This record gives sequence, C-alpha cells and structure tokens, in this order.
Amino acid sequence: MCGTWRKGDAFYLMSDAIACWFLTEVKNGHLPSRELQDLTPGKGGNFQSWLATLREKKKIRNDDVTVVRIEIERE
Repeated sequence: MCGTWRKGDAFYLMSDAIACWFLTEVKNGHLPSRELQDLTPGKGGNFQSWLATLREKKKIRNDDVTVVRIEIERE
C-alpha cells in the first residue's frame, strides 16, 4: 500500500487480540475506530471497563492488549 496522510487521519498500532477484534468488526460493517476513539483519555471513556465487557461477551481473547493511536494534527 502507498499513499499520503492528511490532517485528521489516525493510525492504530495494536496487539494481536485487539487487532483480531478490530478486523472482525470491520468485516461485519462496524466502525471500531470510532469506538476506540471514544476511549481516548480525557474523553470520558474507560478502556479497562470496555475491555472487560468485550471479554465477558467473548468478543476478544483474554490476552494482553495494547493500542497506540497516532493522530495527524497538521500537514
């Protein structure tokens, strides 16, 4: 793949368990990036509670989870 990024674009780096959940959500027509964006510190979301709920519902493997979000703020 190639291309350029623009102001407002976001890139997600994530460990395998959450990446699997993310790709499954995309495949099912959902927008998991919006869900993750709402969990950004300072926006009121609670990542740990959200993750626990996913695990309880068996939507994600009970494995280590790491997410890094990189947002382009200027061109």
